[in-house]
Amino acid sequence: MDRPAHDRSAWPFLVARGRHRGYRTLLAPDFLLADGDYGVLDDSVTPGRVPEQVQVAPVVTRSGRRLTVVHTTHQVTAADVDEAPRDEFGRPLQLMYGFVCEEGRLAAPDPADLDACRATALAVYRRFLGDEEGFTVEPGRQFALRSPVTSGTTGTTGTTGTTGRTDTTGTTDTTDTTGKRRLVKGSSGASVPSRTGCLIRVAILVLIGVLVYVLATQCKPGSEEAECVPVSVFEPCHPYVDSPAKLFRR
Repeated sequence: MDRPAHDRSAWPFLVARGRHRGYRTLLAPDFLLADGDYGVLDDSVTPGRVPEQVQVAPVVTRSGRRLTVVHTTHQVTAADVDEAPRDEFGRPLQLMYGFVCEEGRLAAPDPADLDACRATALAVYRRFLGDEEGFTVEPGRQFALRSPVTSGTTGTTGTTGTTGRTDTTGTTDTTDTTGKRRLVKGSSGASVPSRTGCLIRVAILVLIGVLVYVLATQCKPGSEEAECVPVSVFEPCHPYVDSPAKLFRR
C-alpha cells in the first residue's frame, strides 16, 4: 500500500485575463518555462463554475512529463487591485491560481499551500495589470508542499472522503463527508470522435454530391433525345466497358 509523502515540492502558477487582454498564463513553474511547456496550463486550467472550488487534474506536457495540477478560481475584489476589478467591457475579473507537483495521487490539498500560491499570484497579477502589453510570463519558484501526495500513477481525479462519478466531459461530481457537493475536474475514459475521421466523412459526402450534380446536368432537359456531353471524369474507362456518357446516348 502506498504511503503519503510529505517531503514533495510544488510550484505556483497563475492563469488570468486582464482589463484588455484575454486569458493567458502569467506565472508558470520555472522548469516548464525553461522547457517551453507552460502552454499545458492554458489547455488544462479553466474557470471553475463555483468560485474558490478546488480542482485537481493530471496533465501530460508536450514533452511527455506527467504532472498533477491543483487550482481554484478567485473572483478579483477591490482589495486585490488598485482600481475597479472589471475589464473594459464591465465584466468582473477572475483568475485561476494553484500549484503544480510531480505525478501522484493527491489525497487532499492543504489550504496553506493554496494560500501561499494566492499571495504569490496576486502580486504577479498586479504587475500584469500595470503593463498588460509588455508583461512576460514570470517563473514560479519551488516551495515545500504540505499536501500529502501518494506516489504512483495518477488515475481519475478524486479526493479523500468523497464519492462521485465522472461524466464524459471529464468533470467528477463528488459528495464529501460533510454532505456538500463539489465538482472536481478530472479525466474521462469516454472516447471522442476523431477529427480526421469526421473530415474524411465530409469529404466523401461532398464528392458524392459533386458526382450526382455532374451526372444530372450533362443532358439538356426538354429534348426528345437527350444530347449528352461526355464527362471527362469518366474518360479513363476500360476499353470494353462503355462510359456513362455513351450509355446516356442509347
